[in-house]
Amino acid sequence: MFEKKIDKAADLIRAKGYTLLNGLSNQEIQDAENFYNISFPPDLKELYMAFYPYQFCDWRDFSKTNAAKVRRRLDWPVHGLLFDVKHSAFWMESWGERPENMDTAVEIARERLKIVPSLIPIYSHRYLPGSPNEAGNPVLSVYQRDIIYYGEDLFKYFDHEFGSRTEVRYDKIKKTVPFWGQFAEENLIDLQ
Repeated sequence: MFEKKIDKAADLIRAKGYTLLNGLSNQEIQDAENFYNISFPPDLKELYMAFYPYQFCDWRDFSKTNAAKVRRRLDWPVHGLLFDVKHSAFWMESWGERPENMDTAVEIARERLKIVPSLIPIYSHRYLPGSPNEAGNPVLSVYQRDIIYYGEDLFKYFDHEFGSRTEVRYDKIKKTVPFWGQFAEENLIDLQ
């Protein structure tokens, strides 16, 4: 379904000097999804079945060292928000009144953030939302509360990150990203 887009992404990534490994099998995809309690959207799944860059997350290796590395990447977005709760007075209105005690505030935020949809690491601090679990989700750049759209979809992201495309066409973003999208939308308003 995405063959031409996958081939273009492979060419762009390879041209930047990254090593492309053989794609994951259906079983390897399922194993990674089960092990990390995530679900790859169809476009990412198809791309990873065609190839995946050596320098990206290693979804095949479940060793203690690699699993810890992947989990740190999966936890990065939530840890960034918790950092902002502690150091930047960040607090969401939906969490109720912010406690005076910092440890209590961080613990409440941690509990509330346990239920947010997962973000799947792509490259560096770029993430693809796992929800909705369908093709065409925008890619987000996530650094604490500084969350912006970094690609209208997975394949436009690769052109932006590794190709010659210099800007994201915000008007072409077709999906609403649960929870995380609200930060991107707020930051988008700030950019305009």
